[in-house]
Amino acid sequence: MLALAREQDTMAWYTAKLTEGLFVGNEVGLFKNFESYLNKYNKLPTLEHLFEKFADLKAVPFPEPPQVYLDEVEARYKYNVINDANVESQQILATDKTAVNEAYDVMMQASLKIQGRDLGKRIISFKEDAPKLLLSDYHDTTFDKSVMKFHWDTVDRRTKGASGGDFISMVGRPQAGKSWVMLYNSYQNFAIEAKSSLFVSMEMNALAMSQRLGSLHSTTPITGLKTKQYSTITYNQFLKSVQHLPNTGNGADIYIVDGNLAADIEDIYMLAHQLHVDAVYVDGAYLCRTKNSRANRYDRVTEVAESIKRYTTSLNIPSFTSWQFNRDAVNKKGSQRGETSEAGLENIGMTDAVGQLSSVVFGLMQQKSVETLNSRTIDILKGRDGETGKFRIHWDFINMDFSEFPEEEQGMLQFI
Repeated sequence: MLALAREQDTMAWYTAKLTEGLFVGNEVGLFKNFESYLNKYNKLPTLEHLFEKFADLKAVPFPEPPQVYLDEVEARYKYNVINDANVESQQILATDKTAVNEAYDVMMQASLKIQGRDLGKRIISFKEDAPKLLLSDYHDTTFDKSVMKFHWDTVDRRTKGASGGDFISMVGRPQAGKSWVMLYNSYQNFAIEAKSSLFVSMEMNALAMSQRLGSLHSTTPITGLKTKQYSTITYNQFLKSVQHLPNTGNGADIYIVDGNLAADIEDIYMLAHQLHVDAVYVDGAYLCRTKNSRANRYDRVTEVAESIKRYTTSLNIPSFTSWQFNRDAVNKKGSQRGETSEAGLENIGMTDAVGQLSSVVFGLMQQKSVETLNSRTIDILKGRDGETGKFRIHWDFINMDFSEFPEEEQGMLQFI
């Protein structure tokens, strides 16, 4: 609860569905104070308030993110339920060895109790929970600390970033720059927002991903790094930035995984859960596999998209993914002239599930030309609240800049 108060994460409080029964001893009083404060002021209590009310809390360390402690509370609750049921069933059998049905019922009730709690956390009661949730959100005008920013102002100002459960898709033709955009977003959230992420590439090895991230961090050209031909001045700049890297991100990290064309989507999210990351990036998601080895290529891609949405929702973190357009998109009007074509969600390759399940879909649809040497246009094919339109970003491999052009921050989106 102290971590929640530190982060002022009201949404995490509501989605955790905390109840008095989860706490023991002096924790109960702290929980009641939380509820009372929230009901009265429509926000979580501050640490100053809690330390004033509970002076002994000042000696309690809480360095981890709130979710770490929430998981520990849930684990303790499940342990107590299972342990109590085990003791009761053993007592029944000790009294009467034939009372197996009664002992079984006790264990079943414990199992149902745990399952009910897990399922209940996914449900928001409009009558009971929504009033407090809506009021808390209305009075909170700050950028939610739990989200991952896109670091393109046009999108961030309208979407407030990518929240837990958001399935974000970047779609483009081969060699369109999807990987660069994904790595740029991951690095910006790491270096500026101190957000950790798991970055899985199905097409690049760990060295290639590290080189790209290193060039973003040092703002030195990727070509010189790959060919080992930096000038002395550029190399010194690169060396200094790499040496400073351990001090970047305020404890956050980017965990790089080489998918090598054979990564199971289930394993990716199991690893994300173990690492307690803030987001998952899957570059080349259409190449991922599932545990269903019998599925054909098209069914497999659909299963991958559905699994990403399911795990994203379950872990309450955003997922950023990249996909390819199908061949029909190449023949769309304008695509042969270097202009942005008219390809849409229906042109995402191999499955309709990506367009259906994604919260936001971006399209990189320009062919390489003189116009795309220093800038790229990103189309918004689907927005969370119906946004459509486009915006332009830098495409600068000298200074490693993929930010949005400031002069186009206004008036580029249409709303339906």
